[in-house]
Amino acid sequence: MQSRGSNTRLREYSPETLRDQEKITQLKKQYDMNHPEELRELYRILNSGQVRFESRVGQEFDDEVYEAFQKNLIPEEMLENA
Repeated sequence: MQSRGSNTRLREYSPETLRDQEKITQLKKQYDMNHPEELRELYRILNSGQVRFESRVGQEFDDEVYEAFQKNLIPEEMLENA
């Protein structure tokens, strides 16, 4: 029998969080955020609304992509000459 103060509580996630975690997993498999061109495409997809998040986990990932994109802005000319 567990005591009420036990630290071994199971963490339950909402269905929205679980769906967002699956979306994030798939996006991370498809796009490498360390490659500027892939990061740019991921940002474009999220910004266009093609992928919508329903939970705080999803919004945090969206923010992470936005911040990474802002730090790694690449001039169009560099992309065209690559």
